[in-house]
Amino acid sequence: MTEKKAGEETPSGGSRRPSAKTTKRGAKAKKADVKRDISHDLIPIAEETWLLQPIAVTMMRHDYSQVQVRILVSIVESLQNILQGMLNGGTSRQLDIFRSDELDEDGRMPIKMPFKELGVSPSHYPQLRNSLKMLASIPVEIPYKTQEGRKYTKATNLCDVYIPEDNSYSKYAILKIDRTVAERLVSFDFGYHRLGKQIVFACKNRYTQRIYMFIASWLDKGKAVIDPLEFRKMLRLEKNYKKFPDFCRRVLDPARSELQKLAEDGFCDCWFDYDRLYLHGQRGGEPDKLVFTIHRAGGPLTDQLAELTDAQRRYVGDMLVRHFAFNGEDAARLAARITPETYQAAVQKLMDLLERFKTMAVKDRAAYTYRAMDELIRSRETVEAEAEEVRAAGGLFIIGTERHESRRIDNQLRGRAGRQGDPGASRFYLSLEDDLMRLFGGDRVSSLMDTLKIDEDTPIENRMITNTLESAQKKLEGRNFEIRKNVLKYDDVMNQQREIIYGQRRKVLDGEDISTEMHKMLRENIDSSCAQFLSGDVKDEWDFGALRRHYQGWLTTDADFHYTVADFDNLSQQGIADMLYDRGMQILQAKEVRYGAPVMRELERICLLKCVDRQWMDHIDNMDQLRQGIALRGYGQKDPVVEYRIEGFDMFDQMVDSIRESSVKMLLTIELRAAGSAPKREQVAKPTGEGFVPGNGAPGVKGSPKGQPVRVVKIGRNDPCPCGSGLKFKKCTCAQYHPTGNNGGEE
Repeated sequence: MTEKKAGEETPSGGSRRPSAKTTKRGAKAKKADVKRDISHDLIPIAEETWLLQPIAVTMMRHDYSQVQVRILVSIVESLQNILQGMLNGGTSRQLDIFRSDELDEDGRMPIKMPFKELGVSPSHYPQLRNSLKMLASIPVEIPYKTQEGRKYTKATNLCDVYIPEDNSYSKYAILKIDRTVAERLVSFDFGYHRLGKQIVFACKNRYTQRIYMFIASWLDKGKAVIDPLEFRKMLRLEKNYKKFPDFCRRVLDPARSELQKLAEDGFCDCWFDYDRLYLHGQRGGEPDKLVFTIHRAGGPLTDQLAELTDAQRRYVGDMLVRHFAFNGEDAARLAARITPETYQAAVQKLMDLLERFKTMAVKDRAAYTYRAMDELIRSRETVEAEAEEVRAAGGLFIIGTERHESRRIDNQLRGRAGRQGDPGASRFYLSLEDDLMRLFGGDRVSSLMDTLKIDEDTPIENRMITNTLESAQKKLEGRNFEIRKNVLKYDDVMNQQREIIYGQRRKVLDGEDISTEMHKMLRENIDSSCAQFLSGDVKDEWDFGALRRHYQGWLTTDADFHYTVADFDNLSQQGIADMLYDRGMQILQAKEVRYGAPVMRELERICLLKCVDRQWMDHIDNMDQLRQGIALRGYGQKDPVVEYRIEGFDMFDQMVDSIRESSVKMLLTIELRAAGSAPKREQVAKPTGEGFVPGNGAPGVKGSPKGQPVRVVKIGRNDPCPCGSGLKFKKCTCAQYHPTGNNGGEE
């Protein structure tokens, strides 16, 4: 056996092992422990290097090794200038994140990573190189949105690693990070927290490192509640330690002990305790929630946090004086109200105000800023005061009067009580007449109550009922998922058609020259019509009359297509199509000469847009009607979705043909009225009614004045006749007012 020499220390602080080889004795000889020569030079909190770390980095779900976590923290450290610039308003959040002189020829940001700064001894540099190579292969998915609004997921790697092969330059590596990855690494969308670099380096267990990064983000709250499965996913332990006691013994307990020991010795800022939360009354096994109670280390850290708060207040005061026209006293008075909880929101508010002032004129910038900051601080103080009252009262108590079909909704209600570690409770009441109970197991429970003669108002609490409800919710969620999936299949058909139509409209709206497209549409329409009406080899069967009537008024007249049998020898389908196309092009050329090229280009766009919009709306209605009855095809052993897709695209082709023909027809027949000319109006309704006198200016009567309004004068039976005879109208027989020879109705 190897003997350990007392008093001989390694650079890492542990005992050094001699180089003598150990010899296994027997079949059951214990394997020698492998000593990882990774140094952990502990640095007190007072000398700690604190970093700004976005929470998005903390929650990255990759199986990082211990060394890779250190590399990740070092990458965050190299981005500190950018992070500080974003908080200080000196750097744009997205577009100007890097300076041009920081990028390489491929637009990536290079970071020089010395090996000695990663806490790895030179004898383990080969291990470090392998960790770097594996780090470069980690996939990263980044949400991406184009300028047109389309959403994508960009799949790339975390970084590219360049390791010099020359031994003289083997003490460092170069990491090149893509711009999109770096923007994700410095994203403040989910907030950020202080991270101790050397604390991460001091943790000997990789799970301790990652658990520390998790609890450090919840340090201000003092408590964190997380789902065990979610916590396992964060640590990439979904398939390991399936028994929860094993998970506690191998992961949670060692991490708690290590962090507590580091905190007691003054090398860590926090440690934790954990508890199991069972929501359904069971005990043992996998809990429903893990509750972390986070303890803040005292001593030098308290003073350091106070100094940090003072520094934050001084920074806010400097910003108020430098950018918002505050005097020193007012700035100091407002900055004194800043707390660590409101610091981030205050700085973000000031950055937003700076951006707003670039485009908005403000007479008194200081007063405007004071009102905005005062409102922000007051709201935070009010919320915090009310939150303390709620916590003192025991927290929020949620009472549910039913269970939702989706478990997610119920869990959201439960999460309101005890949000972010606050105290609270929830309780749900369910009737046997609710849909869930009525459809899934309510009859059995009701019969059981009748058998046991239990009163209707007596509550029943049983794990079996809870399991029955959860099973019913799973079935309904699966059913609703299939419904949504089926709806999406139908919507995919419309999406494909919608992209084609909107793409065509976008080209027109962008002002592109579509004259060539209109000429092509004219040619295609004529060829299609000629193929329809002039089909077959026997020319006697060609329907010239239908072709003439089809293009009547815009390409043909009554004198066209009157052929004799002798003319058939010189006729061909292609020749007739060419004749019609040449006629249409002559009309278009004449209009272009008459109106000018710019006006014709605008007319082409107007005609196409009007026809596309009208035909597309009709097509949407037709597709809706088709969808309402397409499900009946299933009774004929046909897939309704397939049938909908086939008939939908047939209808789409018909719509395209209609757009083509209507657009060309409108372009050929449209005429422009000269500016200032009044439209010609014609009277289409004839005046009728009692007292109408034919021939007195009435339209259609010879001798009536043109363009005069028709006045209808009602003459009473006993009134004098207007002819001047002196007789009553009913007694007079003048030809002027009694053209039929009657006497007004008197016998």
